[in-house]
Amino acid sequence: GWWEVDFTNRKYIIYDYIRDLFLFPGNIITFDDFRNKVRKDYRIKILDVLQLNTHYDIFRDIYPMHSRYGEIWVLSYLGEPEKDDTGCVKALGYIQYLLNQNKIGDRYASDIRTNNLFYQMKSISQTLLYFMQSQDMSGIINKILNDILLVFGRGRTYIIEYDWESEVQCCTYEVASDGVSSEKDNLQNLSLNATVWWTTQLTTFKPIIQRNIDFLPDEASEEKEILAAQDIKSIMAVPMQYGNKVWGYMGIDIVDEYRDWSNEDYQWFSVLANVVSICIKMRKSEEEARRKQQSLEETCTALDYSEKTLRQIYQNIPVGIEVYDKDGYLIELNDRELDMFGLKS
Repeated sequence: GWWEVDFTNRKYIIYDYIRDLFLFPGNIITFDDFRNKVRKDYRIKILDVLQLNTHYDIFRDIYPMHSRYGEIWVLSYLGEPEKDDTGCVKALGYIQYLLNQNKIGDRYASDIRTNNLFYQMKSISQTLLYFMQSQDMSGIINKILNDILLVFGRGRTYIIEYDWESEVQCCTYEVASDGVSSEKDNLQNLSLNATVWWTTQLTTFKPIIQRNIDFLPDEASEEKEILAAQDIKSIMAVPMQYGNKVWGYMGIDIVDEYRDWSNEDYQWFSVLANVVSICIKMRKSEEEARRKQQSLEETCTALDYSEKTLRQIYQNIPVGIEVYDKDGYLIELNDRELDMFGLKS
């Protein structure tokens, strides 16, 4: 079945065969509609194609999808992306339902881990590039959090910062999937005393990785209540540090199913959190240095103005002024003092 991919508006225009094969509701579907039909362990690959489409001249790949006949393997083809008269980037392609399904599955199953690791490594370098190319820190962080959600599934990704002086924690960034409630407003100025076990774990550089929050230890009962109120099933949180101090953590909540976290999941998420942490702190240090420089320049300007004002007063005041040093020696006279004694300047 033929299709046209509109990368600018993030949608597909599909022919009837594809619509009927995958039970799509219509002939125009979103990127998320299509991606959700792909088997979960291959969605990272699809995400990679959709995000980096302009880097492909031609895309051709094989992956499993959920269809009206159950899981099937398909061949997906996209031609070279081009701009149309309206400026939208589009590409024509097709999906082919492959025969010999069992042989295909055995052949490509071993590629899943390699594909996922490749995407994860590339996403880390892409994160650094985001920070290098843009000054919009909030926009960059939200994009990174959104990319993480696309990999792990429906839920929330967020960054929590500690305020040690006030003994509270605040959610400074959050991205939630469609249909998932935002908890950012509920996680402002939350007392550290309400999450003692949780905070102790993270501030001693220990990640929190739970397939099921019901399995949290007894001493985490208060934390369990907070998480349950957010409909969280699985969770992972890793400390964000700068130097040897933890200043917050990055977390991801899965709300629609239980997730069996892999070591690769943790390693990638942890490295990504470290990269984001360093970039945030470096950006804040740069901003603080600029503020100090601006303050110094303003102070120098004010002092220069004050000095000039005092010099004007000193020279034009209608009384004589004599200035002596600490040893009693005369070091300066104003013009009025010179006139009074008939001296030349």
